[in-house]
Amino acid sequence: MMKTMTPKIKKDLSYIDTIEDLKAEKRRLKARIKSNEQALTEQWHKLPAETFKLAVRKVVPFYLNNKVVNKSWGLVSGALGLLRASGRSDAKKQMLGTAKKLGLFTAIRAVYNLWRKKK
Repeated sequence: MMKTMTPKIKKDLSYIDTIEDLKAEKRRLKARIKSNEQALTEQWHKLPAETFKLAVRKVVPFYLNNKVVNKSWGLVSGALGLLRASGRSDAKKQMLGTAKKLGLFTAIRAVYNLWRKKK
């Protein structure tokens, strides 16, 4: 098991000669720690929003692309159904419905891509 060791930054504290110098350094250290804690707290509160944004950026294009591919396949299978003699009216209805859905998802994907490029 390999342990990653980060080098410790050694701060020169040779200027501390009295108790007052030590107390002043202690106050500076506490102030720096408090500032870092506040920054971490702010980042922690931003985490859910950033996670949601990331999920949307990754999931939405994947979902829209898959829907377009699925609806395209439905359109092709409907066209093949038209070539068969039996069930032509059902194939027409299926093909028309699939074409509408394909157009809708293609339009949504186009709008999403435009919105993403503007950012």
